[in-house]
This record gives sequence, C-alpha cells and structure tokens, in this order.
Amino acid sequence: MNSIIVKVLNVSLMGIEQIMLFILANSFFEKRRSTFSTAVSLIIITLISFPVVDLLGNISFIKFFVALVLLVLWMNYCYRAKTVSYIFTVLFFLGYLMLADGVFLSLSGILMHESLQEITENPNAYFLLSFSAKAAELLIVLLISIWAREHFHKQWSSWLNWIRTLFLPASSLVVSIFLLRMYGIAPELGQELLLCSAVLLLGDIASIFLLNYLEDQQVAIQDNAILRQNMNTQLDNIEAWREAYAGQRKQTHDFQNQLLVIHGMVEKSASKKELLDYIESVQSVLLPTATFVNTRRTATDIILNQKFYIAKNKNIPFETQLDDLSAIRMPDDALITVLANLIDNALDACEKIADPGQRYIFLKIKIEDGVALLHIRNKTASPVIIQNNRIVTTKANPRSHGYGLQNVISVLNRYNAIYSLKYTPEDSVFSFTAQIDP
Repeated sequence: MNSIIVKVLNVSLMGIEQIMLFILANSFFEKRRSTFSTAVSLIIITLISFPVVDLLGNISFIKFFVALVLLVLWMNYCYRAKTVSYIFTVLFFLGYLMLADGVFLSLSGILMHESLQEITENPNAYFLLSFSAKAAELLIVLLISIWAREHFHKQWSSWLNWIRTLFLPASSLVVSIFLLRMYGIAPELGQELLLCSAVLLLGDIASIFLLNYLEDQQVAIQDNAILRQNMNTQLDNIEAWREAYAGQRKQTHDFQNQLLVIHGMVEKSASKKELLDYIESVQSVLLPTATFVNTRRTATDIILNQKFYIAKNKNIPFETQLDDLSAIRMPDDALITVLANLIDNALDACEKIADPGQRYIFLKIKIEDGVALLHIRNKTASPVIIQNNRIVTTKANPRSHGYGLQNVISVLNRYNAIYSLKYTPEDSVFSFTAQIDP
C-alpha cells in the first residue's frame, strides 16, 4: 500500500472522528452556524489537524493537547455554550476514542488471529481494524446522542425512532466484525475486505445525515403546523374580543337608555315600588352579561373570559371552578402562559369532535393547604398516547394535543411545579393536573 493511500485513509479516519464529535455536539449544544458552514468548518479542521498531528509523531501528550485546542476552537465557532463545556466535551470524546480504540484493538486481534504488533505492521489489517472500530464507536455515539436529545432537549423518541436510527449502524458493526473474521481466514483478501469496510462505514454515515435531514424537514413541517395553529388562535382571540367589545357597546348604549328612563320616572314622581321593579328588571338583564370569571387577578380574568367567548362561539361547553388566585405567587405572564396554552389545546381537541354534544372543557383551580391545584380535562376525537408523563407523537396523529404543551411544562418546571398527564380511553378524556406552590 503506497504512502498516498495511507495518508488518505488516515485523513478519512480523522474525518470520521470529527463527524462523531459533530453528532455528539449537536445533541448537547445550540448551533451557532448553518449546517453548510458547520460542514465546511469540519472539513477545514480535519485538514488542519492531520498534518499538525502527523508532524508531532509519537509525542502523545502534545498531540493530545493540540487536538484538544483545535477541537475546542472549532466547537466555539460552531456552537453556543461556555468554553468550559467545550473543554469537558472534547476531553470526554478524546478519552472515549482512546479507550474504545484500545479495547476494540485487543478484541479484534483475537478475531484476526494476529498479534497487535502484526496488525499495526500490516496496513490492510490495521485499516480494516480501524474502520471496524469507528463503526463500533459511531454506534455508541448515536446511543449517547439519542439519550441526550431526550434528556436535554425533551425530544421524546419512540422505540421505532430508536430502531430507525440504530438499525444501519448496528448492522454495519456486525458486518465489520464478520469482515474481520474473514480476514483472519483469508488474509490475501485484505484490500477487498478493507474497501468493503470503508464503503460500509461511509454509507452508514451518509444514512445518519439523511435521517437527520428528514427529521429536520419533519420538524419544519410541524413548526409550520404550530404557526398555523397560533394564527388560528389569534383569529379566534380577535373574534372573541370583537364580540365582547360589541356586547359591551350594546350594554353601554342600553344602560344610557335605562338611565334616561329612570331619570324620567323620577321627574314624574313615580312610586318607589315602580322604581324598584324597574331597577330589578334592569339588573336581571345586566347580571347574565357580566364577566364569566372573577379570580381577583385582572390579567387572568381577561384571558379566561376571552377563552370563554371563544368556546361559546365554537359551541363548546366550558365549565370552571375557580378560587381566589391572588395567593398564587407565580407572576401573571407565567400563569397566563400555562392557562392559555392548556385551554387552547382543549379547544383544539374539542373542535375536532364531530358531535357537539360530546364536547366539553372543565377547568378547576383550588387553593388547599397552602397549595394551588390546577386541573383541566376535555374530550378528544382521537386517542392520546402518554409515556413517561409525555405525549408520544405518532405519524397518524402528529403532535396531537401537543400545541403549546411544551411551553406549559417549561413554565411549570421553572417554578418547581409537579404535573401529571392522563388519558382515559373508556370515555376519551384527556386531563392535565398540576400542583403549584402559592
């Protein structure tokens, strides 16, 4: 094997390691650059790292330090986080590569029936082993990546997503181990087996990026759906305020006329009984048109009355049991975010029910023993799948009942609230309960 091919293969191995770091970093940090800029910077850092590390020869400590500095600089360029986070990530990654390479090298020597010295002296054996090691390391990086997305970005992955992401990398690892075994039996096929291993790993990496691209497209479609939902909600809000404003203007106009009638009755010396009877009749008309709720929190009353008008316009019964909410120390903007998103989800779910007689929303907020208990439930048109206290998205029902729920959970987590999601299939009822310290 000539020196040019050896250098190309070494650069390829270093590039694969950089790609693994890229996958790992994407799972933990917010992107600063576009995907294209990140990819270009990844190629540049690989081309810079190889000659620098190659010149250092066998000086392991300095090679490790140089690699650490270059990768931290690259991460600082591509992501948004503290430098100490980059340093810790790169240290973990480099240590992981050294440990994994050592373990895989030892185990593979047994499969290939060669000593470690024989493997390192034979280019075909060495690179075949190296590509197989990268297949194993890539699989573990993907496992860490999925775990990180679930725990740090709250992106729930079903078992189908796990299989879809890990099937090809796991299959590639199995085939790579089989190729190592084949080399131990037929060393003369070393170049052919090496080519198969390299193509297999490159195809594995390409499939990962393709799946990520398709996932990004799906997220974009979901974001557009959320945007449309938000626009519809805003239109509903405008219509509710228009109706409330029209009702208030009519009530003001009628009230002025009623005052004129009372003024005229006084001028004509109407009896006390006639005046009281007329005033009572006016009150019977005014009381039903008063605000729907009164929680002693103006902002909360406004949003709840607004949602009540929306529910009324959509022919959705909306029942409430509300205590005095002034004792809750959660600020108005946070409380409104929670209530507005929960009610919007309920309205959206009820609107999809064909039979208006099956629709209903019930909201209850009680203050008991110094704790605020929030409970909302509503009927749904389709089942809601809940796992680990999260709604699981399905293809047949994308983001069902999930609009704004992440915002609710984010606010509740910020104030250390306890919450629970429940779906009762017998009567198709979804409920959300939270305990908020006042």
